[in-house]
Amino acid sequence: MTEQTTSSKPWYKKWWAITLFIFFGLIVIGSLADNDNSTNQTSTPAPQKQEEQSNIEIPQYSVLDKTEHISTRMSDTEASYFGGVLIEKDVMGVPPEEFIEIARQIVANEGLDYSASFYSTEDAFRANTSVYVPDENKESLEQLGGLESNQEYMPQSEIDRLLNEGYIGKLEDDEFTMSPSSTYYELYRGNSNKENDWIVK
Repeated sequence: MTEQTTSSKPWYKKWWAITLFIFFGLIVIGSLADNDNSTNQTSTPAPQKQEEQSNIEIPQYSVLDKTEHISTRMSDTEASYFGGVLIEKDVMGVPPEEFIEIARQIVANEGLDYSASFYSTEDAFRANTSVYVPDENKESLEQLGGLESNQEYMPQSEIDRLLNEGYIGKLEDDEFTMSPSSTYYELYRGNSNKENDWIVK
């Protein structure tokens, strides 16, 4: 009696093993697809932040002065500008922590990349840029030729009043600074003794 050897297939070639391989393969492919979706979902907040920034309501304003900074005039570097901006809407109700976002947007729109000073009145701009000249300097200035055509004499106390009432602050190096003697500062900081409380970042 001859002994018959039965040749059986390896287990990985049997139908149930092949079915298991297909099943696990589908699970792996499905999990990779889920990872791609979650990656796309986590990358969406950045555009939303940009959209929020673009939704900032910018009040009506006008650029009173835009001047190239002397450091870029005397070098081969790209021009950098500073200037004064008149906010034509009452912003006394806008706290500094919110106004800095408005200031950043205006600076970006107008190319005032070196610095920008913000005013609520044109008189404050004139007081801060020597258009209004203290009358106690009249005698010495007249000996030197007098004032420019756009300048006028005014008591120092009146110049200070105009500046304090209409000066909002200055944006430079992405920091918004206020004057502790201004009405705007007193409105939101009062008699604060905190260090550097006139600076908003």
